[in-house]
Amino acid sequence: MILQSINIMGRELVLYKCRQYDVLIEPNVGDVGLTDFSQKKRLLEAGMQAARQALPKIRKLMEERS
Repeated sequence: MILQSINIMGRELVLYKCRQYDVLIEPNVGDVGLTDFSQKKRLLEAGMQAARQALPKIRKLMEERS
């Protein structure tokens, strides 16, 4: 129960801080917990896929600012 509360508070803090960023890369990790390292390969792939999907927006922002 305490760990779940900490996870929720941490998530809300991250969402609050992320409002200041132009691009947020947020991979779909499903219901994998913070301490579950058994699915690291799948999570790495999800992160790479999310980063690839964000590339067009990142490139556009870079062009606008150069």
